[in-house]
Amino acid sequence: MLGAAAAIGGLVFTAVATYFNAVVAQDQLMQSQADAERDRRGQAMRVSYWTENPVADTLRLHIMNRSPDPVTGVSLGLYVEKVVPDDASKRVKEPRRYGDLYVELPNLAPCSETILTPALLRWQEFDKSGKRELPSDGIVSMQWMGFVDRDSHEWLRQDGRLLPFLENLPDGVVEFETEPEPGARRIKIRALRVNAEVSGKLPVKKAALCEDI
Repeated sequence: MLGAAAAIGGLVFTAVATYFNAVVAQDQLMQSQADAERDRRGQAMRVSYWTENPVADTLRLHIMNRSPDPVTGVSLGLYVEKVVPDDASKRVKEPRRYGDLYVELPNLAPCSETILTPALLRWQEFDKSGKRELPSDGIVSMQWMGFVDRDSHEWLRQDGRLLPFLENLPDGVVEFETEPEPGARRIKIRALRVNAEVSGKLPVKKAALCEDI
């Protein structure tokens, strides 16, 4: 009888130990995955932007790379609003959506802050030829920023969030498949509908709080 009880107790102990080891292993796996994700996002978390309006209806866009490595493939999505008066009463109404701007920027140098203003932008409306300045009464706002980190991961900054770019394609990015040769596989291609460019040299200064990773 005592032997049977001891055997049962041993089985219970073994089961508890096995369960405990499984829980520990699961915790370690989750911690390892969290550490890997944190490392993957390490540089991208130090790339961001913020906007200021020093004068009414103007924009200064600050794009920061606070890491010791360059950032490539930088693209921006912006939109322009325009104040449209009521023709009948001449009263000024709320700004209306005037158009979207999609522009590619030079690479971001390590520990740098790049400043973009509407005066440096020229755009081309899709139904017209030739690039021109933005409307003088236009209000430019930021939608999103895309970039590629040192490990070739593509990222999207939008609404204060850092997201994988390929899983969250923003407005202005089109995706299509190539027409393959017989027997070949189709290849997906993504492209930005670039309709604006930077005219002139962008002001760049050293970023504050540049962090090594």
